[in-house]
Order: sequence, then C-alpha cells, then structure tokens
Amino acid sequence: MEPFGNWSKRPSTVDFSKSLLKWSHLEIVKCKKGEANDKRGLVQFKAFYTQDGNQYVLNETSRFRKVRGRWYYLDGVVKINTRQQG
Repeated sequence: MEPFGNWSKRPSTVDFSKSLLKWSHLEIVKCKKGEANDKRGLVQFKAFYTQDGNQYVLNETSRFRKVRGRWYYLDGVVKINTRQQG
C-alpha cells in the first residue's frame, strides 16, 4: 500500500474543485492510537471553511500510518459536510 494515501471514500457531495474556498480552522474531536510507539492512528476532526460566501464544516475520520518515523494520511471518511447557520 502506498504510504501517501487517498480520499477514495469521499462522497460526491464534497467537491472542492468548482469554486475557491478558504479554510479557517481545524478542530480535533477525537484521536485513537497515534502515539509515539504506535504504527497506526485514527483522527476525527472538523475542518471549517468558506466556499462561495457560505460557511461549512467538514467532519472526517481519517486513518494514518507511520512509516520510518513519519505519519502519512491513508484515507478518510466524511461523516457530515454541513452548512453553518448564521
């Protein structure tokens, strides 16, 4: 398996190629494994961004693998991609 991963489980509703977007911040929700002695890790996070003047939050759970002391993204599953109110 290639250590740099992919986003093959991305739902069709998540498409960043059609317009400009601006990432604002990232919130780590939960981590499983991923410590110094681990070889794999799982991170659940929320990524906040603005696209076409609307604010959104992307909720993803991502898998990582450590190769020669460095962590690499394997893949992720987007749970919810929602428009922020207000």
